[in-house]
Amino acid sequence: MLMLGISIGVAFNVMFANWMVTVLPIILFLGNNILNTNSLFTLNTPNNLIRYFSEFWQVQQQKL
Repeated sequence: MLMLGISIGVAFNVMFANWMVTVLPIILFLGNNILNTNSLFTLNTPNNLIRYFSEFWQVQQQKL
């Protein structure tokens, strides 16, 4: 298992830039936390995600 992890790490280091390797876990971590957070409504269903982002874009458009 250790050898597999090292091999995957080396392959990613060769294929992707260092900033990509740093940003990807951050995005995955934040995305996972957003989907698992219980707020006014949970974001773990497609309809709720669509509603959340449509409301977000409406607010952004109003700011312009």
